[in-house]
Formats: sequence, structure tokens, C-alpha cells
Amino acid sequence: MKEIDITPTNPESDQPSDQPARDLRIAVIGKSELARVTYASFLAARGVEVSLMDASQLVLIDDLNLWPDLTFICDRLPVKRNGVQDESGLVKTCQQLLSSCATGICIRATMSIETTGKLIMALTKPAFDAKVVYFPETEDVEDTYGMATSSVQIVGGTEDAVKPLMNIISQTSTLSLRNVVSGTVFDAVYTQFGVQGIRTVKQKFFEQFNAAVLDLQNSNPILVRRMIESSGVLQETRSLTSTDMLTSDTVTRQDEDIRMFISGTDTMPILDSLIKSAE
Repeated sequence: MKEIDITPTNPESDQPSDQPARDLRIAVIGKSELARVTYASFLAARGVEVSLMDASQLVLIDDLNLWPDLTFICDRLPVKRNGVQDESGLVKTCQQLLSSCATGICIRATMSIETTGKLIMALTKPAFDAKVVYFPETEDVEDTYGMATSSVQIVGGTEDAVKPLMNIISQTSTLSLRNVVSGTVFDAVYTQFGVQGIRTVKQKFFEQFNAAVLDLQNSNPILVRRMIESSGVLQETRSLTSTDMLTSDTVTRQDEDIRMFISGTDTMPILDSLIKSAE
């Protein structure tokens, strides 16, 4: 994925000089905390008319002929018992928007690979590429401050769709754009799952590691964790490479170190399963 260049443009430059400029209409669809944070980020902007609504209220917009120029879809998609997303509501909303107006669509709800493929099929690829941007939230969706000040933003879409969105956000929103990385929508979907997966593994590892230190005794797990943080290992990029790229001696040494550690405790199934899978 690449860093995107956000060059501010004048939103009024495309307005004919003999016509009065109207406010930019932005709609935020959802009832979640993410929807409220996204909505609130545009409230201070001049020349922007932002509304927070449920998807069912789109019919009211149709009656008033007040369709938005940009729409954010923020509520999480339902997940069935088998782990498959129910994308029907998202597809219906996007189809309704694109059939009624020329709005750009920014999807902030997490999408699966399957949902992305079905959405492309439903909208057609030309329409999807021209109008849809994937902008998932990487922070805890219950952490209001974290969502508004995210240290990294993942954006997926074509350059023609992404750049206008980023220009609008940079000029009219208080959302953080400190570190924007972009790629295709599928790139962003995989990156989102990768980020959340790594965080989950790290959290589970330290949860079990602290229990192991307490189980084996003679040390304070809080101090040990601080020493690990200071070591810089959590920022290493070497751990992102395949073990096939490491020397056999390195792999053997790592395995032996892990085996020595977990041999005295049963509190680290996350490492135990990795060792067994490598046998």
C-alpha cells in the first residue's frame, strides 16, 4: 500500500461564476459510535450541510430531493452464526444511493472479502470503481477519542475516487489524516483484517504471558512487560517476514527458546499451538 498525497483544492473552483454556490451535502448513515464521530467531525465546517440518519430515512431525502454529495456508511454489518456477513442491507443502500443521485459513497463499516465481491457484482465494477471508497476504522469503535485521532488511516479505492474524498475530509472534517495509506479496496480489506489480527494476537499473547510469569514466579510481569516494550521488538518488521526467509539456525534457536519457556507452564496455549503446528 502507498501513502497518499493529499493536496488541498478549492471546492468552489468547479462552481460556475454565474451560479450561487450551495453547501456541500454530507450524509452519515448509522447509529453506532463511529457514525456519531464521523458526523460530529463535520459540524464545525463552513459550507457543509451534514446529517445523521438511518438507512430507512433515505426515502425522506428522496421526497425532498435533498440527496447528498457524499455519503458515509458506518454501522457494522450483521454477521451470521457461520461467520459470514449479511451484506444485503449494504447492497440495498448503495444501490438506492447510486440509482437516485451522483453521491460518492465512503464505507466505514468493516467489509469481508466476500461482501466486497458481492457489492462489486451488484453495483457493477465501473460504478464501484468510480463511486465507492473503503475507509474502515482501525481503532476501538467504542473509543470516541481514538477514532477521531487515529494514528493511521487505511483507504481503499481508485485514485479518482480516493483523492476527492481525502480533499473533502482534509478541508471540512476534524478527522485525523496523519498517516494515510491507500491501495485497492481489496488491499484495504486485507490490511484491516491484518491489523486487527495482529492486535488480537498481541493482546492474547501478553494476557497469557503475564499469567505464565505469575505461574513460574520470581518476577513482576508488569516490569517484564515494560522491558519487552523498551527492547523495540514490538516495532520490528522482521517478524512480518516468512520463516522461510530466516536461516535454519535462527528458526531452531527460536523454537528451542519457546520450548524451554513453555515446558514449565500450561498458561501459554498460543505458543504451544504454534510449536505443535511446526512439528
